[in-house]
This record gives sequence, structure tokens and C-alpha cells, in this order.
Amino acid sequence: MPALTPPNNSSLATPKSSLGIQLPSGTPAIAHDLIHGADIGLFYAELDPVTIEMHSHRSHVQVSLLFKQAVCDLRWRAGGNEMQEERLKGAQLCIVAPKVEHGLRWKEKAGMVTFYVRPSFLRSFDCAKGDLHGVHIEDLALVAGHDPLTRHLTCVFETLCADRAAGHDREFVVAAGRVLTGRLLKFHIEGMRRGSRDGRLSRSQQRIVNQFMESNLHRGVCVEELTDLVSLSKAHFIRLFTRTYGAPPVRNHLVRRLQRAEDMITRTDCCILDAVERFGFCDQSYFNRAFLKHLNYRPGALLHLRAKLPQR
Repeated sequence: MPALTPPNNSSLATPKSSLGIQLPSGTPAIAHDLIHGADIGLFYAELDPVTIEMHSHRSHVQVSLLFKQAVCDLRWRAGGNEMQEERLKGAQLCIVAPKVEHGLRWKEKAGMVTFYVRPSFLRSFDCAKGDLHGVHIEDLALVAGHDPLTRHLTCVFETLCADRAAGHDREFVVAAGRVLTGRLLKFHIEGMRRGSRDGRLSRSQQRIVNQFMESNLHRGVCVEELTDLVSLSKAHFIRLFTRTYGAPPVRNHLVRRLQRAEDMITRTDCCILDAVERFGFCDQSYFNRAFLKHLNYRPGALLHLRAKLPQR
């Protein structure tokens, strides 16, 4: 990663320990390129392909914004210590809560800006516990809508990344970063709260829950694992989930596993017992009963259907 040119104005420079950001050892060029303000720190760069090892931040929220050709694989530990991975691309926003261990593999040379936000800044717009939990990945257009100021400030940082050779005023960079970060977090939190007010899971909560469910189709999940991901009580989560998806969470996840098993039996040469083992059912008898109850026919019918399909 090329080093950033130090900004012209150093009046806002403070010792790194005052912000307390802990970055992984060996992170190229980032540690000495951090710009420190009173309640946020930030860096911006056009990154070459690079891997940044797993790390976490004790009290800071990390907000990253990716530009244009960016391609990045983000890995993090979710509830129950499960490892999750998702690909990020340009024009996406990624928010990582404190104490969430995460790392990334940056695939393509492209610009990005990352903000490290102190708890005091979050309190300034009434950010409650649970508003920022785990990892949230969203399209910028969906978060900010058509807000012109957010769009313009995003373009400012995209230009900064591409024009590092020119010295940039620290006071301007920090002020612009503070406004942009505040608006992104405000829109994100309002979206999450609006989902709860509508009696449904918010867009971000749906994304988190879906990722966990799809990553655990090989076994059953319990409600407590899901509530830990989104910091909701068990009863409240079940109400929101059922209103959102039309079925309680455990049943929804069971049907997902049955549907994947259905697809596997239909499209491959596996037997029913293979699907039973693959998707973590205790025995074939239970699988047959669940299949009939939720999909309304017996799994053996799939074998007859498969026999009639053209050979691939």
C-alpha cells in the first residue's frame, strides 16, 4: 500500500494513544497514516492487494466506505464464535462494532476510507446499546438514499484517495470525516430502529440473521444464537422474525435445510441418507416426517422424479 502524504496542517495531530486505536501488527502503512481528531480517527488510501490479519477494537466502532472497483473479502467471528465471510464491493458501507474480531483480503487496487469512532461521538446522537452490534454491510445508496450532503462528502473522500500527492488540510479532512461518519451512522441506526417500529426486523438485522442461518444449514440453530447476533430479547426477536418471514425462526431454518436437501436429492446422485447427514438431521425417520409436514410430500418421491429426468 502506498504511504499517504502527510496533510499540510498538523494542528489536529494528537498522540496515537489518545485515540487508543489498536491495529494489527504488520498492517502496511496504515498505522502511521492515521489522522486523529477529537472523537474520530481516519485514514484514506488507494490500496494495493493486501491481507490484514484478524484483529478487533476495544471501544471504537469502525466504519469503512469502499469506492468503485474495490473488491474485499471480510472475515469476522459472529455469535457462538462462528467464522463468517462476505465479499464487499465498491459503493458499500461496512460497520464493525467494538470487540468484533475481523480481518480482510483486499483483492483489487481501489480507494477506501475507514473511520474509527469513539463512544463519545456515538452518544452525541443517542446511539443506544444494541444499535451497533456485530458486522453490518449495506449498499451506500440504500443507507443514505438521495441525501445530497452524504453523496457529496463521499465524492470528496473518493477524490482524496486518488489525489494523495497533493497535501490535504487535516482540519478539513477531519471535519469532513466527522460529518460523513455521523450521517452514515445516523441513517444506519434510523433504518434499524424503523424496522423495529414497523414490527419487522430491520434491513441490517435481516442481513445478519440470514448470513448466520445460511452458514449453518448443516445443523439446527437455537433462538438464543440468533438473538445474540442482534441484541434483542428472545420474545421480541421471535415476534419481529415471524412478522418479517411469516414463520418462527426455528421453523424457518428447518424449512431452509429441507429445501436444500430437496435440491441436493433432485440435482445429484445422492441418496436420502446422504442428505440427512449433510444437513444435520438426527435420523432418516425424523427427516421423512419433517419433509412431509413442511414440504407436503415424501422425500422418496424425489427419487422417482429424478429417475424420469434426462440424464446430464
